[in-house]
Amino acid sequence: PDMTCVDGEDVRDVLAGRSSARERPLFWEWRFGIPGHVWHRSPQLAVRSGNWKLLMNADGSRKELYDIPADRMEIRDLCRVHPDIARSLSETLLAWKATLPPGQSMPESGRNDYPWPAQRT
Repeated sequence: PDMTCVDGEDVRDVLAGRSSARERPLFWEWRFGIPGHVWHRSPQLAVRSGNWKLLMNADGSRKELYDIPADRMEIRDLCRVHPDIARSLSETLLAWKATLPPGQSMPESGRNDYPWPAQRT
């Protein structure tokens, strides 16, 4: 049978346990929080291209760039070290975002502040 992928990538090698490099960037968008995890607030958008992963909000805030093979825990943000890569991936990510249909999102989506309880006086 013809195993041509029309809208994705052929992952037969990966399913067979063999390594395979991704041919195109992988994109995703996160519009909501995780119930019960008030401290876990990731930027709204992400792109993985080669070794690089860039996270950012749709308004350009909270850019974070990671070299995944060298930093699997995503601890060392490399935006200042590699501004050219961050800028290029940002442009690619925002161009992809512009192709998405509008949708709902939580107002706190993409924020990084902790929602402290109100003080009692």
